[in-house]
Amino acid sequence: MTTSKAHAYQGREIEVRPASMKYGPPFFRVGAGDWMQGSGGESPADLLKKVRATIDDMDSRPVQANAYRWWYRPGDVETCKRSAGRLNEHHKGRGMACTAPECVKAVRIEQQRAKRRTGLTATAVSRVLGKAGLLRAELRSDGTAKGEGFKAQGEDRNRRVAVLWCGGEAPAGEGLPENLRACAGVLAGAGYPVRRTPHGAALWIFPKGFEPAEGLPLEEEEFEAEEAEDFAEESGFWLPVDPVLGQLELLAEDEEQEPKPGAERWDICRVRAVLAEKFEEAYGGRDGWYVGPEMWDVMVTRQQGNAITRPRGAAGERWDIAMQRYIVHLTAAGLEVVRKNRHCIVVRVPQPAKPQTTARVFHAGELGGFTYAVTFDGFPSIGGTLVFHTAGIGASGYTVTDHEGTTVNVGRSDRNGAVERLAHHYGLPVPVRVLEE
Repeated sequence: MTTSKAHAYQGREIEVRPASMKYGPPFFRVGAGDWMQGSGGESPADLLKKVRATIDDMDSRPVQANAYRWWYRPGDVETCKRSAGRLNEHHKGRGMACTAPECVKAVRIEQQRAKRRTGLTATAVSRVLGKAGLLRAELRSDGTAKGEGFKAQGEDRNRRVAVLWCGGEAPAGEGLPENLRACAGVLAGAGYPVRRTPHGAALWIFPKGFEPAEGLPLEEEEFEAEEAEDFAEESGFWLPVDPVLGQLELLAEDEEQEPKPGAERWDICRVRAVLAEKFEEAYGGRDGWYVGPEMWDVMVTRQQGNAITRPRGAAGERWDIAMQRYIVHLTAAGLEVVRKNRHCIVVRVPQPAKPQTTARVFHAGELGGFTYAVTFDGFPSIGGTLVFHTAGIGASGYTVTDHEGTTVNVGRSDRNGAVERLAHHYGLPVPVRVLEE
């Protein structure tokens, strides 16, 4: 039977036990730790030297949270409070920060929260307004208002508080509702910086002493309401609109775009131009609208903060007001709202009776063949080629390429439909008059 020998080193007691058989491994332990195995054939002196070098290395670095505790001098380490009582509790240097990854992350998150912590809360704002005699809206379980009153909600991780007025008449213009003006006056009198949200009848409240760079100052606001007659509330938040039908003069000269392959469709350009007259387009994280194709109509939706669908709470109500104003402006410009929901509006640009584009189709290649060339009046640099393929009933159709040889998807269109799709490819307005020569 082998006996162990104790050695004192750097405040620890190291015990080394020789191998129990020839070429077997020796064993060691530090303090009251477990017995650990050395390398096979290693001498006790070499093992002791290796353990001492390990201790020197451990002492030269911060306490490793998940290393064996017995490697350290008694009294130099303590259990981390975040892991106390857990099966996998870890330790740290006495009076030092814990180096465990989960603790480092928790400290970083708390530091970030402390930087954002301003003392401004929706509860504090509501208390100020309530003391001034303003009515607070009673809310349902989903956050919507049962009746009329103000509603305050923290935004951007409580960096600011949004205040809206729920119920009552929906605002049609750009100005603040009368009740929100009263809220703004009370909060400004209490020392809070107050701003109006852009394109939304709501208030942003900031911490006292803070100079906000966002929102519109109230003293510079123009309270000019648009006429919005014959609109009533529907579904709790929409202003349903009777479409303004009739002939529409298409693109004005300043709205025209140069025809080119893959250009944006004329109706999308029209909707974009109408919205840009009054509202900001979403760009680089900025709140605003954006448009895109929805089959042969145009979809209008909104970006607000990082959301591209309607958020909940106060931010959602600001979304509703903005979308509502898009509808008013689009219909006033003569566009038809085909359908709408909480997240988007689908708009149709009525086609004028008079053709806006003239296309000429004539045979190309062999006489009597099925290849046709297409040109557009006024645009000699663009055009295309149509090739008709016959492959039996239900399988015939046209292959269309533009002047650069790029294939244009025309589906199962007849000749006039294929020409119209080619016009769309160049961003030319419709209706298209097709002349066969």
